Amino acid sequence: MTAPALTLALLLSPLATMQAGASFPAGLAGTLYLAWLAGSMAPTLAGYAEILTSGSAAHRYGGRARVALGAVVGSSSPSCSSQCSASG
Repeated sequence: MTAPALTLALLLSPLATMQAGASFPAGLAGTLYLAWLAGSMAPTLAGYAEILTSGSAAHRYGGRARVALGAVVGSSSPSCSSQCSASG
C-alpha cells in the first residue's frame, strides 16, 4: 500500500506547488522531485540495461524486444518464461 500512495503523492505534488503561490520554492521542489524519481528508477533501469546488453540474459527473458517492451510498459521485473527455469 505504501508504494501506490507514495506514487500518488508524487504525482499530485506538482499540483500542490502550483496552488501554493510565490512563497513556495517550486524550482527546488521540482528539482528534488526529479532527483528522487531518477534515483528510485535507477536500479530498475540498470537491470533492464544489463539484460539488454547480455545476449544470453535477454534470451532467458524472451529476447531483447520483449525485455524492451517490458521496460516501456513499466514492468518492474521482466517475466521469465517456463523455459527459463528449465535451462538454469
